[in-house]
Amino acid sequence: MIYIAYACFIAGYFAIFSPSNPAPSSPSTPEHSEASLQEVEVEIEVLREKLSKRLGERKSSEGNVLTEWIDAVKERDDLIKTLQEKAYRDEEILRGLRLEMGGGGGGGAEMEGGGGVEGAAAAAVNSARTNAGKPLPPSHPSFSHHKSCDISWDVPDSVTDYFWGDGDDAESTCIKHPHLLATRCYVKGLAVNPSKIDVAYGGEPLDSVMGQIEDIEYPKYGPGSFVAPERDLLPKDHDHQDHRWFINKVLKGMEKGQGRRACSSTTTLFIMRYEYVNLFHTMTDWWNIFDSAPEGFWKGGGKVDIVWLDGHAEGNLDNVWGNVFGSARHVKHLEEGECFDKAVVVSAGYSSPLWFNNRSWRPGPCYETADAFAAHMVKSHGLEGTTRVKNRVVIIDRKPYIAHPRSKKGMPRVIKNLQELEQGLQQRGGDVRVVDFARLTFAEQLKEVREADLLVGIHGAGLSHVMFMSDGATLVELATNNLGMFSGFANWRPRVKYEEIRIGGGDGDFYVQTERINAVAALLG
Repeated sequence: MIYIAYACFIAGYFAIFSPSNPAPSSPSTPEHSEASLQEVEVEIEVLREKLSKRLGERKSSEGNVLTEWIDAVKERDDLIKTLQEKAYRDEEILRGLRLEMGGGGGGGAEMEGGGGVEGAAAAAVNSARTNAGKPLPPSHPSFSHHKSCDISWDVPDSVTDYFWGDGDDAESTCIKHPHLLATRCYVKGLAVNPSKIDVAYGGEPLDSVMGQIEDIEYPKYGPGSFVAPERDLLPKDHDHQDHRWFINKVLKGMEKGQGRRACSSTTTLFIMRYEYVNLFHTMTDWWNIFDSAPEGFWKGGGKVDIVWLDGHAEGNLDNVWGNVFGSARHVKHLEEGECFDKAVVVSAGYSSPLWFNNRSWRPGPCYETADAFAAHMVKSHGLEGTTRVKNRVVIIDRKPYIAHPRSKKGMPRVIKNLQELEQGLQQRGGDVRVVDFARLTFAEQLKEVREADLLVGIHGAGLSHVMFMSDGATLVELATNNLGMFSGFANWRPRVKYEEIRIGGGDGDFYVQTERINAVAALLG
């Protein structure tokens, strides 16, 4: 604005005092001679050239500054959008948590006085939430997990046959879930141009990117990031609400056209990961991948290719994707214009029925789907013959570790008297193993979990392993809050029992009182 005002002043000056508009003579000043006027004109012309040059330099400089400023504003807006999206997701989660806390089963009252140690232990168990009293489904469920559940997607047979089998043809389309706030897109001949996607390369060794900001790991799709013969994939009645931001962002980067390379014929699933090193959230991603395939696909040994749309550095769960589903790559690792004849853009884990985001609809646990999912995960790691060992107690020992570029020192929610808990359970006949899951491979974790009669741990993502526990086993959550996340998971595996024993609230180091230790021990056979 200063430069503009300055330019206006100079322009006004020349408009008044230029030769075409000579300055009026003052009554007290004699008029200039013709020669003196010519000298003035020359001086003015020289001054005009100098000022013009100076203004040009200023204009160029201002243009560069303006361009940089516009770019900075765009970056700021992108960051604000990302933060808004994350805030929206957090709000969705909080709404769910409020529903969980308001839906009964508050997690057990504090201990009342009297009754002795045994009475206190009984009171602690009675105060725990449990699903042990629920009727169990058949012990050998069918793998037909889509036809028996109300969480199913309404996908046309022609689309299923083409994208997951040997069907002749199908139209590209996006389909919204009838209940969940989720959309899945099926795209024929999708070409990807990584150069037009602004995101970190992904998969870097952790020690090479420590301190890296999270925003650059989330993609920004420029025009032409994706190219497909059909661009308008959303049905006409599809609403563009905020909860569909993930799919909408992908589609906004899509242009109509033909890929220039031969297309892979392998079904390829595209998914954006968020909390990629957190087992709870990654479980919801895995579920969405598993549930995207038709019944019998995985049981029949089916494999897919997976493209991560994020730019996250290496994570402790990355190799599980390849072991369970097929090859997995970051989008920036693709070749320019790489083409996929059968591309499926899968909803992010936040829209999984395991962690549902439509608060007006609560899906009933689908036992057959959950058992099929668990069986596939276990079989993929060669552990289908591993079963529960009577009185085997596995205690999860939470220790600090570096999981991602922004990991901080320390570990919230740690059992302060872990040795006392271990000894107390041993004295009651428990075959106790204390494990730090962060130091084990996922296959090693699964083995520990499958053999556990009791899996005991303070609230944390490791309790998500309840999805893979053997029939008849019990998950014991030493609860520090009322979130109900793992009791929710346990509802999908009703032949696995769940007990909640409260030990306090918040984060930090927790002391498990003697009566609580006895309450855990009382669950041993």
